Amino acid sequence: MTAYVGKSIVRPMAIGSVPDHALGLMKQVKEYERLTIEAALTGSYQRAVQALALHPLVPSQSIAKQILDGYIEAHGTLFPTLR
Repeated sequence: MTAYVGKSIVRPMAIGSVPDHALGLMKQVKEYERLTIEAALTGSYQRAVQALALHPLVPSQSIAKQILDGYIEAHGTLFPTLR
């Protein structure tokens, strides 16, 4: 998003109407972000899988699970504990 950034202020700049196809993608990615935050705050493994599965670049829930399990395996103690 285009924004004006100055001393102690960040102000988004209007860009006009967002086309429906782009708005749909923006909403999908925003919901992915919300679910990711919820998973991190609650420690929910299932919510983390749901979040990844919702991302437009992840083709299925089974792939999302593989990605999440790979993150957990690769990052061990740096990755939040999920149950």
